[in-house]
Amino acid sequence: MYSVSSGMAHCEMRIWSWKDVTGKVAGDCGCPGGLLFRAELKTLLAHMRIMFVGDSNTRSAFHAMADETIDNYNFEEQSISKSHSDLAKEIPGIDTTIEYKWAPFISNITQTLGQIKSLRPMPDVLALGAGLWDVLHVHDLEKTRKEIEKMNKALHSLMNPTNGVKYTPPMTVWIPPLTIINSELRAPDKIKYMTEEQVAEFRKMTDESELSATVSLTINSERVSGAYVGIGDGVHYQAGVYHVLSQLIANGMKVVLPPPPSPPVKSKPTGSMSFPLSGFAMVVMAAVMLFTMDSFFGIGYAALRIFGLKLDWALAYAPIMEQL
Repeated sequence: MYSVSSGMAHCEMRIWSWKDVTGKVAGDCGCPGGLLFRAELKTLLAHMRIMFVGDSNTRSAFHAMADETIDNYNFEEQSISKSHSDLAKEIPGIDTTIEYKWAPFISNITQTLGQIKSLRPMPDVLALGAGLWDVLHVHDLEKTRKEIEKMNKALHSLMNPTNGVKYTPPMTVWIPPLTIINSELRAPDKIKYMTEEQVAEFRKMTDESELSATVSLTINSERVSGAYVGIGDGVHYQAGVYHVLSQLIANGMKVVLPPPPSPPVKSKPTGSMSFPLSGFAMVVMAAVMLFTMDSFFGIGYAALRIFGLKLDWALAYAPIMEQL
C-alpha cells in the first residue's frame, strides 16, 4: 500500500475492511500496525501539527483524519462545506492541530511550500497531493514535468535548512491522484482530458522524478481506490477510501516518526518490612497492644466485666457532646 525510505510494506485490500459483523477487525498483513483505533491514533498524533496541502482528494483525506480522531465529527457534512478554502481543526485533549491548504495545481503546492518554510512551529507531518487539475487544464506534459521538478526543489529546500536556520523538517507524504473511473466521467472536458490513461501518465512522471526520493512516504493511490466504488463523477470516492488514506499516513508515521518509548517503571523498594521475621514481630506487637490497651477488648474489657461495669459509646462520649 505504501513505501517508506526505511523499507517496503505491502497490504492487500482486505485489511481495510473496518469490522466484520461480529465487531472483530478483519484481515491481517505485514503492515506496521494495520488498523489504528481512535485511542491509539490520539497517542500517535499527540502534540503535533499535521498539514494537508493539495486538491479535493487531499482535502477529503484531511476530513477523514479529523473524523478518525474527533468525536461527533461528520465527514459527509464537513466535506461538502468550504470546498476551496483553507481549513483547520483542533483535536481535543491532545494539543494537536490538523490543517488543510487548498492547492489544486502543482504550482500552488510549490508556492505553499515556500510559505510553510517560514511557519513556526513547523508542521510535523506534511501530506501533499495534486495532479488532476494539471492533467485537466495543462495539456503539456513537458510543462507539467517542469512543475513537478519545481515542487520537488521547493520540498527539498524545506527538508534541508540552510543559512543557520534551525528547525526539524516534517515527515512528508506524497498522495498521487486516485484512480479515475472513466465510465463515470460526465463533464465533457474531463472525458477528453482527464481519463485514467492520461492521469496514469502524470503518476508515471512523479514516480520517475526525484520526488519519490525526497518524500518520506509515497502512497500507492491506485491500490487504495481500486476496490472501491466512486460517487458518480469518476474522480471522487466514498468516505472509506479517504479513511484508508488517513490510516496509511498514520501507519507510516509509526515507521518514520515512532512515538518515544515509555520510560521504565521503577518499583518502590519494599524496605525492611519485606522480611518475614520483622513482619511477624510487628504482628506480635500489634496483638499485645490490642489485648493490653484496647478498652473494648482484652484486659480492659475483662476488668470492666469483673467489676460489673460497662463502657459503650454513649457513656464515653455523651458528656463531651453535651458540653459542646
